[in-house]
Amino acid sequence: MAETNRFEITIAQSELLNELTAAQSVAERKTTIPILASFLLEASANDLGGGQLKITATDLDLSFQTNCTAVVKQSGSCTIPARRLHDFVKLLPGGEITIKQLDTGWIQIKAGRPNTKMVGMPRENFPQVPVFPAAGAVKLSVAALRNMIAKTIFAISNEESRYTINGLYWS
Repeated sequence: MAETNRFEITIAQSELLNELTAAQSVAERKTTIPILASFLLEASANDLGGGQLKITATDLDLSFQTNCTAVVKQSGSCTIPARRLHDFVKLLPGGEITIKQLDTGWIQIKAGRPNTKMVGMPRENFPQVPVFPAAGAVKLSVAALRNMIAKTIFAISNEESRYTINGLYWS
């Protein structure tokens, strides 16, 4: 494992928990591809000593990325089991959490006295998430989108075998 890929961050428990909860529903629980049951964590530092943690989850049909601020001591990336990380962070008391990738490839998570290690998979195994194209994008208010969905959701089929009628056509 390359030395440049290891990372270490410190982040507020409440902020990390909010982002993990949002991404949790996308990570696969029962899958034949084990990496899909993991989050991809990517830490990047800025010039001011702060930084950003990007959390990515995918099931190959749906992808979710979210960012939160963190103190990045060393930039890098790793994968970590989604369910285990979420459950552990949820049990922690409020305050600061330090996440550090060890030389062995394990990820150490500390929050004062509570301390655990989780094994991740190589970052290279995590599928590439497609980039959302900026061209043709439209901005909508949450209220307008919610209203549009509420007016059309009755027409969406719940039948799994006919996936072509399980969605909406946007134009």
